[in-house]
Amino acid sequence: MIEQRRNFLRFKPESLDIAVAVIDQEKLNNPSYSKQLDGDLAGLILDQSHKGCSIIFINRDDSEYFFLEGSKCILQVGKLPPLMAEVKWREKLPSRIYKVGFEFID
Repeated sequence: MIEQRRNFLRFKPESLDIAVAVIDQEKLNNPSYSKQLDGDLAGLILDQSHKGCSIIFINRDDSEYFFLEGSKCILQVGKLPPLMAEVKWREKLPSRIYKVGFEFID
C-alpha cells in the first residue's frame, strides 16, 4: 500500500479539465523546446494542490517504464500553464491504468 502524505490542501478539478503530459526525453532534454504542448499523453485529474497533483493515465504500450518514480515530464493540468514536474509515486490499477502523483518543480 502506498503511503499518502497530504502536506497541502487538495483541490478538485473542474468537471471537463484534463491533464496533458510530455514525456518524450528528446523534447525534455532540448533547451529550445518551448513547452508548447503537443502532448504525448492525456489523463484525468484526480486532485491538485499548489505543489503537485495526481492524475490517472492509461499505459497503452504496457511499458514497465511508464512514469517511473523520479522521472521528469512537462504537465499542463487543466487551465494552468505547462510546468515541469517529477513523478513522486505511482500505483498500478487494473487494465494498464496507473494513478500517478506529481510534484511541480518549476
